[in-house]
Amino acid sequence: MVIAMSPKPPSPPRFSLESGRERGFERVLKWGVLAVVVAGLVWTIPHWPNAWRWVNGREMLYVPEHDPNLDAVELEQVHRELWTKFLVAAARATPGSDDERLNEARKTMRTAIGADENLTEIFDELDGIVTTDRLEGAGAQRRALWLTRAWNHYLDLEGQPYFLHGHITEDRLPIFYAHMYKVVADASATVGEEELRVRAVSRLDRINLREPYLGYASNADESAIVLSDRIMELAIDRVWPLLGSTSRDRLDQIFRPMVVAELRRAMPGETLALLTKAAALRSTLVETRKSILGRRCSYLWIPRPPAIGYTRDELDRLSEFVGEGPCAGVTGEELNTLWKTSEKLQGFEGLDEAAERLAAWVARSIAIHELRLAADELLLDPREPRKCGPCTSGDAREVRSQAAAYMAELAWADAPATALYRICITSAFLGPHARAREIVTQALGGSCREGAPPELTESARALATKEFGNSETIVLGADFPERLPVVPARDQQPERNPDAG
Repeated sequence: MVIAMSPKPPSPPRFSLESGRERGFERVLKWGVLAVVVAGLVWTIPHWPNAWRWVNGREMLYVPEHDPNLDAVELEQVHRELWTKFLVAAARATPGSDDERLNEARKTMRTAIGADENLTEIFDELDGIVTTDRLEGAGAQRRALWLTRAWNHYLDLEGQPYFLHGHITEDRLPIFYAHMYKVVADASATVGEEELRVRAVSRLDRINLREPYLGYASNADESAIVLSDRIMELAIDRVWPLLGSTSRDRLDQIFRPMVVAELRRAMPGETLALLTKAAALRSTLVETRKSILGRRCSYLWIPRPPAIGYTRDELDRLSEFVGEGPCAGVTGEELNTLWKTSEKLQGFEGLDEAAERLAAWVARSIAIHELRLAADELLLDPREPRKCGPCTSGDAREVRSQAAAYMAELAWADAPATALYRICITSAFLGPHARAREIVTQALGGSCREGAPPELTESARALATKEFGNSETIVLGADFPERLPVVPARDQQPERNPDAG
């Protein structure tokens, strides 16, 4: 017999005040955690690129933490005057001391940049390193230099054309200093498939430390930097006089026909004609100044003349130093030569513009050199030895990198003979550069004393690929400047020759 049983009625839902509170707390906790996670993700969005950089072993970029307020800062004054005053005071003060001059320079700087919290934070941290004994540590030195790049990156993000290049020099104690620049040109370029950047910068500060280089590439992020003032000096004091025929310098005589031929192909006709007419005058001006400064026992130093020579005010001040004898500041004959030559140069209309065109033309090969170095920072593993077939095992990585950059310059420059001339006259006494020049010229089958070899471009491209592993084409963008300007310098007074005995 089957006994049918009625189904058991379902149990009523169990509920208690305590369990309801628990589920409510769980919901609040979950939504709270989710809100925190979302807020954290939103906050970290600006930092995501640095996460990838960290994975790839690249230097972290500065990320501003505050809203920018750079319109309230007199950036020209900060870079032309206040940085210099602070750095000079810091260099002269005892690290960690309560120095009155340093305190005043620090206060003036903080007042000038105080409206922008980002600049203030960068400056305060840098100040805390470079004015104390912390600068003796390698980690602190790296941080100090990174802070200058952070300053640059922040200004660049905000479209401000100012730039610092920090250095640390070792004397009895390490000393931090920097050069301050204004960006006068910003152009594009490619190295193979990589899009890079070239900036020309002109000195604002008047710290009495002259750069012994024409450009640099401190890292892949800042890419190629070329120094407008130094390139202008090279262009008007060495390249321009080659259009005349008065130089007694052996390298000038060797390279002159090749450089002049490249100038004729590249320069607009009116520009070339103007430079040619004034070449002998420029040469006279350069040689006269060289003669004045060549008297090592003299107490006089005079600034380099601009393209159109010295102004009347500069020459009037110089007349106060006229003397006779082997240690004269300036002789009457020399002063008269400077007067007459400057007046004649100033009679040529458009000479300033012609000089800027010449400087831009000279800058092109230097930009290619720095682009090769910047691309190496981006593309090569720093832990692996830099390929350099003609190098010896004793050649340091810097030598190898510079040799590769010189070869790339000769391979891709519009005017390779002029590039080789510049390499020969500017790298002889610059340590790794001198060795790099030797490697490059020997690989080409000659030396500077023999001038540019035939088919220089083809030979350099083949060697760049075979010996240095650089097959990438280097191309400057159409926006590379046709004229390379220089920020007008402050009025410079004649002063004691720093090389005088």
